[in-house]
Amino acid sequence: MTTTIERLRGTGAGLTVRSRILATVLALTLLTLVIAGGTAWVLQRQRVDARIDASLQRTVDGFTAFARATDPQTGRPYATAQDLIYAGMQREVPGPNEGMAGFVEGHLELSCPPG
Repeated sequence: MTTTIERLRGTGAGLTVRSRILATVLALTLLTLVIAGGTAWVLQRQRVDARIDASLQRTVDGFTAFARATDPQTGRPYATAQDLIYAGMQREVPGPNEGMAGFVEGHLELSCPPG
């Protein structure tokens, strides 16, 4: 003969009420951490991408203005693209984690490694 308490305990497939509550709280906590972490990662990635894009755009704008200027040694426009790129790379100071590469017609002509 079973009592009412024994019949109620048998409905949880071997898990106590305390275990089921703990499992539910852990699952909700995990879900919350995944959502919060994913949101933070997406927002931070967007900020980093925007900062990189802005920095690259400033570099492009500066080099475009520099390309419109004349060669200070000759007083005339730069004779070749390689001369222009070389002069532009000489006046740039890359950051500690940045490098520079100069391409002419799709071929690497000049490079300055990071560091």
